[in-house]
Amino acid sequence: MKIIPLCSFPLFVHTFMRRAITTAVGRRFKMTSNTGSCHRTRYGVLVCDNAENWGGFAGIGKRFIDAFGNNSDLEEWHVFAVCEGEVPLVKDLDTFNGFFISGSPRSANDNIKWINDLKKFVSFAALNSSKARIVGVCFGHQLIGAALGGKVTANPSQKFVLQSEEVKTDKNFQGNEAIKKIIGNLDEPLRLLECHGECVAALPPGAQSLASSATCQHELIQFTENIIGIQAHPEFSVQDYKELLIPDLFNAGKIDENGKRLCEESIGQSLDSAKMAAALKKFASKEDN
Repeated sequence: MKIIPLCSFPLFVHTFMRRAITTAVGRRFKMTSNTGSCHRTRYGVLVCDNAENWGGFAGIGKRFIDAFGNNSDLEEWHVFAVCEGEVPLVKDLDTFNGFFISGSPRSANDNIKWINDLKKFVSFAALNSSKARIVGVCFGHQLIGAALGGKVTANPSQKFVLQSEEVKTDKNFQGNEAIKKIIGNLDEPLRLLECHGECVAALPPGAQSLASSATCQHELIQFTENIIGIQAHPEFSVQDYKELLIPDLFNAGKIDENGKRLCEESIGQSLDSAKMAAALKKFASKEDN
């Protein structure tokens, strides 16, 4: 598989929920095979960060493809530069099987055009549960919560969380069956990588909290039949923490020497990132149908 640039588009106007929204569409990439297979499932990575040291939106998108893709000729992956204005259209809910919304240094409460447009896309998807599924990760998780009527605030401790944590699923797990088959009946908690200054503090109407941790009450949320979110980062690696997150956040003053030491110790423990990624992929693939 390889990344192929689709094209660059000029400004255009489209109708979104019967409102005219002008969207600047940036570069867009497709990750697929060369075989010409005609029955591929299509997934979109909605990238909400463009940091150069992470490889820009293409590098961040590739992390999601590496974590959730199966390197199969039957899958086609597209990377949307959402933070540059490339928010999917409503019609894309009919042509894609699933979308993954990435993390971001932004807050879900920021009054920024691309964030507001993405919230509208999520809100429309929530009203059309038979269409594409959505998985939100960290900022994506929080943005979904805010878009659907929940509340996003600073972490209860008022401290930035950078470490691996034990995430405990609800004993009476009532969430999606595809996810339940993998994580819902575990006797032991999952250990996942965390990196966040905010969290979903209050659930939207109708949402169900499926898991919690010591620093976040709502680690995993089933928002609607077709939308789920997770506060942790199944797509991150320990290497990402050692080479990027720990030095960057320490230099930015978001963690101190003690926080740096605790993070380095915690990420050395055995992680369940791959298990959680597999569960979320099954959800996005509608394998419960």
